[in-house]
Amino acid sequence: MDLYFLHHEEFLERYNCSMKTDKEWADEGSPSFLIGGFCVGIGSLYLALYIPCLIVMKKPELFTHSCFKVMFFLGILDCMSVVYNCLLGGIFSLLGLVACPYVMMHYFVGASSIAVWCTQCGMCILLALNRCSDLWNVWFLQKLYEGKKVYAAIAIPFCYGLFALWFTRGCPFSSKAYAYFFDPYFLIDGLEVDHSYYSGYLLSVNNIAVSSTLTILHVFLLFSVWWKTRGASSANLSKLQRQVSQLPLDLDNDSLVSYSFKRFVFAP
Repeated sequence: MDLYFLHHEEFLERYNCSMKTDKEWADEGSPSFLIGGFCVGIGSLYLALYIPCLIVMKKPELFTHSCFKVMFFLGILDCMSVVYNCLLGGIFSLLGLVACPYVMMHYFVGASSIAVWCTQCGMCILLALNRCSDLWNVWFLQKLYEGKKVYAAIAIPFCYGLFALWFTRGCPFSSKAYAYFFDPYFLIDGLEVDHSYYSGYLLSVNNIAVSSTLTILHVFLLFSVWWKTRGASSANLSKLQRQVSQLPLDLDNDSLVSYSFKRFVFAP
């Protein structure tokens, strides 16, 4: 976004649609009813299933737990990601769009979708750390998740997302491959442009760092579960299972059944 707002002349030069007419740009696209319809359909299904889960997580008896606060905001980001990748991506596929001549719209949509993705990555790390702190009673991490302090922790991934929004370049959609690409002229021949200029270093660093961090944390969680369940009694095992699955620890087994079927489904 800094390119558009602080270096607008460079933006106009690098994202220039004057090399072809609107009709020529439209001819570059490849509309696909199959891919577009599938994306819109599966995205709508995901949202229809996901939104009731968010409503459930917002119930007071769940929302008092820090892990459900993290999962709730992560769920909102997931829904936003579905909108960008399935609904908008599906509509762009149905229409057979490439970046031009709507390059500004594509630029902003692509940049905001990357910001959502980076925020999701941060939230996943936050949730994994929450599980680790509960399993091993890491006091300084547990302090971070206590009460309203958890909102300060949640704000960190959102600040990271805003950082990504500002410093990353837009990622226009192209029906050449039905996906978002940093290069607005992806697979378009006959243009004298420097394709090496369009790169997503920040996104690459984010993906490598996050995938490595989450792998380490989840391997650690698996090892922790194995370590703590060696010779464990059924009562201790049940408690540990609830810790890993984010269920409240103060509910007995009978309450969990009632909780799951009555409160989750039938409660207003």
